[in-house]
Amino acid sequence: MNWLSAGIGWPFRTGRLDVAPVVHPLRLYLEAGIGLPEALRRLASRVPSRLQPMISGLARDTGAGFSLKDALDAWKDRLPTEVPALLAAGEAAGRLPEILERLELHLREEKEAAKRLTGALAWPIVQALLAMGILGLVLFVQGLTGTAGRVPGFGLFSLLPFALLIGMAVAVAICWRRLPGVTHGRVALARARFGGTLGVAFDSGLSPGKALELAVGAADHFAWTGRIAEAKRQLRAGKSLRLVLADWPDLAAEFLVAVEHGETTGQLPETLSRQAVVDREDGQRLILRTLSGLAGLLWALSAAAIAYTVFRMYAGYLSLLNI
Repeated sequence: MNWLSAGIGWPFRTGRLDVAPVVHPLRLYLEAGIGLPEALRRLASRVPSRLQPMISGLARDTGAGFSLKDALDAWKDRLPTEVPALLAAGEAAGRLPEILERLELHLREEKEAAKRLTGALAWPIVQALLAMGILGLVLFVQGLTGTAGRVPGFGLFSLLPFALLIGMAVAVAICWRRLPGVTHGRVALARARFGGTLGVAFDSGLSPGKALELAVGAADHFAWTGRIAEAKRQLRAGKSLRLVLADWPDLAAEFLVAVEHGETTGQLPETLSRQAVVDREDGQRLILRTLSGLAGLLWALSAAAIAYTVFRMYAGYLSLLNI
């Protein structure tokens, strides 16, 4: 049930802590029956130095009786938003090792996706830089030989298309989350986190209101955060979850059908988990397809700019020879 993926990570995020080295050993400690404070204390000296202050602080706070949710509050700004929420949901549900296992898979997939995205965007940039380097060398040689400016249509202006391409690639790297296809994919992934966490919470016997609150926190989707109080009031009044969620934005019809089916059959946790897998796969497919298509477009534009520049350069030389 791999429903945790939060979208494709980007390696240029600054100030964020990579918790991947902690997740796997912490899960193993907990599955071996070691308490959370002691597990964190043992990990503190075995993780990369950048993570040691956080792990030591969490060990100290949980050992003093604070919940993991409260202990993580001081580190929320240094972690992806969904990570503290998911860990809090696992702690509240009494299924922290299970959540850690899924989080480990999510982080691995996110890292792999980031690598694929970086590779897809790197080639157009390298291609443009190589073209600029070759053109710069040609212009330098022309300057040494006194032929600079004598080739019609060829000069410093020829570097402009490649500079624009590099600028476009950098803009994509910075603003990729706002692309239409990526936006729809991220909504699907938020829905996957929402449904998956909701399923775990219900399966652990949490009240509908508490389960919904944890799921909204794990989803990290702004459109849902302001609706928790009213939704909890409706649930206390006996309204079904399907009717409570009916007017929530960005909840696809398929998701609402899955909720209704789960409530009707009495298998809501299982139904939500299955639907979360579908939403996760849809979200990843939308994001990767959009970014791969854009990377391909940048590569095609770079190749076209190279071909056009070569044509102009040789055409200019041929005109000088009156051919």
